[in-house]
Amino acid sequence: MAAAKVLDFPTPTAQPQPAPKPAVKKKSAPRRDARYMKTKRYTDENGVKRRKCFYGKTEAEASKKLRAFSAKKIIPSEPSKATVAAWAETWIATYKSDVEANTVTMYRTHLRRITAAMGSHRMASITHDDCQRWINGFKGKSYSTIKKHYNTLLALFETARLSRVVSHNPAEGIAMPKGPKGTHQYIRPENQQIITDTWEEHRCGAIGMLMLLAGLRRGEAIGIRAEDISQGKIRVSRAIRFEDGKPVAVSPKTKAGERAVPILTECASVIRRIMDTKAAPLTKLDGGAITHSAFRKAWASYQKFLIAHGCTQTVRCHDLRHTFATTLCRAGVNIKTMQYWLGHASALISMDIYAHMTQEQQEEDIERMEAYVLVVK
Repeated sequence: MAAAKVLDFPTPTAQPQPAPKPAVKKKSAPRRDARYMKTKRYTDENGVKRRKCFYGKTEAEASKKLRAFSAKKIIPSEPSKATVAAWAETWIATYKSDVEANTVTMYRTHLRRITAAMGSHRMASITHDDCQRWINGFKGKSYSTIKKHYNTLLALFETARLSRVVSHNPAEGIAMPKGPKGTHQYIRPENQQIITDTWEEHRCGAIGMLMLLAGLRRGEAIGIRAEDISQGKIRVSRAIRFEDGKPVAVSPKTKAGERAVPILTECASVIRRIMDTKAAPLTKLDGGAITHSAFRKAWASYQKFLIAHGCTQTVRCHDLRHTFATTLCRAGVNIKTMQYWLGHASALISMDIYAHMTQEQQEEDIERMEAYVLVVK
């Protein structure tokens, strides 16, 4: 039987492919209103999908707006997981690393109150309502206390926004509850007299006089030395600040704090003792530098001492400086002179914080007004 014939087919060769056509960028067609539109789709920090449109008279204009948005807008690929407590630690370490120790302590106090309310929550989940409810909790506190906590909350979220932890600041635009301004009291004249009459009988009497009759801050009064006194003036160039309870000499908190305050006649005896003894106005009982705890005990003793001698007000340190400022106002001292003697950077601070007229001043003004009206008639 004859073998089957095997057919031999030629091997197919690859056919040349046509060259690809160059890509042609498709131009957007204008809308019916003749404007061009570009669209950006993204997921925000809360995991919500968003879509934003940009319009322009030309396609280039719309594209430019889209690029500008992408450059500044926070468009994370996934929601931020940073909690308020974690960001608070980052904030204090990063943005408050160069401030004074006492200021850091103040900020940490504010942050503890913020984290007590919302610390376990993610930064991105905090809403405007959350911030408003938190600040409402300070209703009834002083204006100063409310303002400081408000500023800390605002700064905390604003730096988070700039760092792209959140897309917006939820604290922006919240309303501060009202609070009383100027909570420091004016020491009435009869009680001022007790302070000036008895200053030599208590070891806190000297710094009490320096605050009452020279307007020095507590730290400035404690830090006065004999070499700071010359030509009838007290030259304020330093202050004592307590860090971890221990005294530390520092420069005044602002440049305006460096000043020369006149020595009034009633304060001259205090100044003479400082110059004669070459000692600090207030020390510990053993003569060492005063510590924070020792100062608090000494001042509490002084308050009891004044009350035992007939004082009808509990005198705080800043009340004395407040009284000096109010006395300057009542005496008609020029506002710029008042600003300089108090060591304020702005005259508005002097007027806003300290110029609270006493009841006696109001009564005098009423009598003056009535006399004027009678003359005019």
